[in-house]
Amino acid sequence: MEVFFLRHNGGSVWIEPPLGPPWTIHPCFEREQAAAGADRISPATFSRLGACDGLIVGVVQGSEVGQSRDPTVLRIAVGMNADLVIVVKGGADWLVGKLVGIVPFARIIHPLDDSSVSMQIVGTVSGPSHIIGKGTGLNAPMSEAEAFKINMGIRHGSLTPLQFRALLKHKGSGLSGKWKLTELLALVPFLVGREFDRAVHATAIAVLEAAALHGDCSAAVNLARLLPKPKRKRFDRWLRIHSPISLDLTRRERKAFIVKARDGSHHPYCLDLARVTAI
Repeated sequence: MEVFFLRHNGGSVWIEPPLGPPWTIHPCFEREQAAAGADRISPATFSRLGACDGLIVGVVQGSEVGQSRDPTVLRIAVGMNADLVIVVKGGADWLVGKLVGIVPFARIIHPLDDSSVSMQIVGTVSGPSHIIGKGTGLNAPMSEAEAFKINMGIRHGSLTPLQFRALLKHKGSGLSGKWKLTELLALVPFLVGREFDRAVHATAIAVLEAAALHGDCSAAVNLARLLPKPKRKRFDRWLRIHSPISLDLTRRERKAFIVKARDGSHHPYCLDLARVTAI
């Protein structure tokens, strides 16, 4: 039979599933604790926990954290058939083995013995449907492919914090809203199919906007490096039609530059047309 071993305020207890009121203590623990006279978690503690509206209580059973210690993936037993797997900002591996409270609408997690030490929940990988469903305050779960990329990136230290934030942002709202050029460049390598094409186009528009505003077109090379050869050539043609930017892809060190006439004039930036023209 599955039971949960919890530590709280210096005491410990075995609880029968599910986690939550009425917090049924396993009979074996009752007998052993009575014989040993050891500390245990008081019923009053469980009463307070049950009174917290919307609070999800669980035990952190495992973690994955990258070399930069940001972010952390936590696997939390919540007394259901499936564990809750969330992504927390910062290093949170110290929570492993602890009894924690999750406040969905505030999107925070904290040790139950110290609610003043809270950490921000930035994403949900998977979990029981009643916890991650609509109206709970937690994001919808990531796809299996997205979760795999994030977990592998954290394990091997290959996923930068910027890439991670971009992936979560895309999961939450797609390409709508305001995106920085650096975020888009970080996102593109992780997408496929139509989402890849949309992200490439959005990034190309951001490249034109940055060049028109600041005269810096170097990000065009960064985007070109992320594209397969056929699409890279189409991107070069797209730039020439909608801007004065030209790519030199023939050299080992690829370059982007603004083509100017002798009098310093150049082809205009046609942003409106570029926004409705696919690459």
